[in-house]
Amino acid sequence: MKEKYFESTVILKPEGGMESVRQFAERINGIVETMSGKIVSLQSWGEKKLAYEISKNMKGHYVYFDYVGTGAVVAELERNFNNWEHVLKFMSCRIDKEVNLEELKANAKGVAVMADRIQEWKPRDDRPERTMAPIAAAEPVTTSADDNREYNTKLQASLTKSKDVDEENVEL
Repeated sequence: MKEKYFESTVILKPEGGMESVRQFAERINGIVETMSGKIVSLQSWGEKKLAYEISKNMKGHYVYFDYVGTGAVVAELERNFNNWEHVLKFMSCRIDKEVNLEELKANAKGVAVMADRIQEWKPRDDRPERTMAPIAAAEPVTTSADDNREYNTKLQASLTKSKDVDEENVEL
């Protein structure tokens, strides 16, 4: 089979934190390298709110990776995604742009670089403490009934003009 360039985005359950993302990345790397593929890059996009509830989860940890391999690599990854309980959703796509696959494999960063960069967020002690400035009391906005009537009459006039123009331009 001919090697191609693929990308996958996976949503993981947020409970495990960064340690589960590291384990997930190592498992993916093992599968791809076993099938003679190579992970080009792997990015953790962090925990984000989902558009809708998936398996009683309203948040998910997004992981994106692109890799070079055959279609069998994609099939094996997706088979594993279906079996792993920490995977909520996934999507894999073939990238059609013209790239030199040998050069991509040679320059591949892989999982090791990502695992070194991932660190738990810790507050820095060298930043000065923030204080909130007092908010000045805002003056209430007062509008009279005459202002509201004037606005409503202008709005009504503009609506009737646009309706008349639309009716005149209709061709049958």
